[in-house]
Amino acid sequence: MTTVVSMDGPLKLEPSPGLLDDIEQPLSVWHAYGRHPYRSLGGHHRFMITRDDFRFVDGSRFWRFDESQTEVLLHTSFPDDAVHVMRRLEAYRNP
Repeated sequence: MTTVVSMDGPLKLEPSPGLLDDIEQPLSVWHAYGRHPYRSLGGHHRFMITRDDFRFVDGSRFWRFDESQTEVLLHTSFPDDAVHVMRRLEAYRNP
């Protein structure tokens, strides 16, 4: 289990391929559009984007992350994959 820091305190997560996808998908929207389009992520249940932050949702509770904390979450939870994910995300910013 990995512990990461959110705006709401520490959060323990179990890294898995599904979790990596759940993090990468909202980050790709964030990078592609430069904003937080809440409704574009209706199908993603564990992570979502609001106008102000990136959230990990667990039942009725959530933890908020800013963009830099989200990137630290990615690098902490998936050190081997993070570099490749960030390269793909940067391609959205610099087509």
